[in-house]
Amino acid sequence: MSLPEQNPRDWCKVVAIDRIRKVRMNAELRDTDGSIIDIQDTVENLAEYVLDKMKDEEANTIQRQVFPVMAHAAVTTLTQLVGQQTAGLLMSQELFRSTITSSMMISFLLMQFIKKNDIKIYTSEESITDEEMASYDRVNAATSVTTLAATLGADPKEIIRELIKQGRLTKEDLKALGVEDLAVEETSGSN
Repeated sequence: MSLPEQNPRDWCKVVAIDRIRKVRMNAELRDTDGSIIDIQDTVENLAEYVLDKMKDEEANTIQRQVFPVMAHAAVTTLTQLVGQQTAGLLMSQELFRSTITSSMMISFLLMQFIKKNDIKIYTSEESITDEEMASYDRVNAATSVTTLAATLGADPKEIIRELIKQGRLTKEDLKALGVEDLAVEETSGSN
């Protein structure tokens, strides 16, 4: 799935996948009256709050307590999940470093908000077929490779064309990536 071309509210369909059980996780927040609380709106408000506090010239709890704890947690978690070299590479990039740390701060505040306001979290699951999981894996691999290629100055479309030639991507995968026009280009170029 090409996340930038999709509605951000749909991204969780790709992000919230439990690979072990082959299910897509869905979550909903409800207040004490049972009314649904929009997760995205709540997170956007928390993000604005965090960004404002981080820009504030006067020291505050977010800067002095939450930020350093989340920074340590981010480094430790990344090292544990992807190894020291990859974690070091990722954390050396300012955009990634600030994004991951801010995301963790927002998540922390979201959980505090949920607890403080006695909000209930309702979850549901939907099964993912083996075919969907295989397509997800192919798209994920292609996205990772093309992102790295673009970072290194290569043409991502050339990488995708090569993956097609090798049979590592299908036309359906291209549609999920938002580049189905490459399948047409590939077909017309082979005549």
